[in-house]
Amino acid sequence: MKKIKKYWNRLIKCLTGNIFGLNAKEGTIVAGLITVFTFCLHLIFLIGDYHFFMRIKNSADFNAEQRKKYTETVFFCVVSQIVVCSGITAVFGLFVSIWKEIYWGVGAYVIWVFLYEFAHVAILFMSKEEHSVFRRNSYIMAWCGLILRIFMEVLWLVFFIRYTIELYKISKSAEDQSRHMRPQPPKLKFAIVEEMAM
Repeated sequence: MKKIKKYWNRLIKCLTGNIFGLNAKEGTIVAGLITVFTFCLHLIFLIGDYHFFMRIKNSADFNAEQRKKYTETVFFCVVSQIVVCSGITAVFGLFVSIWKEIYWGVGAYVIWVFLYEFAHVAILFMSKEEHSVFRRNSYIMAWCGLILRIFMEVLWLVFFIRYTIELYKISKSAEDQSRHMRPQPPKLKFAIVEEMAM
């Protein structure tokens, strides 16, 4: 029981204090930068696959069934590239939310991360090795990249959630202060009256 309480206290300390020497805002910025970097690497990987399959499709003579398989594979490559490009756009939206201190923007990014990873898992399942012409090493690298990216995003989600909560508290306290402020009456301005000499 003491060990559980000890681990629970450590978890609470991690969620309320600095992790790796970064506060919530700094961690969110670093997470966004690293995420942009991984998206760019993923996009390079997908573009390489796309060019590989387009070269094969255009250079070889295929029957209708094989051509259909390659067309499906090229379609999956294009869809994956679109999903990754939407990821880069979402990270730039995250940076704007950090800059403007919009809590729902950071919270929407957290929700978007789950949808993004779900879309990638669905794409990988739809392009299974036995139903597609994916090279075996590309398929394995795609799964390894997905698993490593999920682990990385679970680590960064702590920063995203903490920063969302901080921004929410700040916005709520600002709203409460604006409600309780009494309106100030307008200040009267008195003109200087000069006496006219006769």
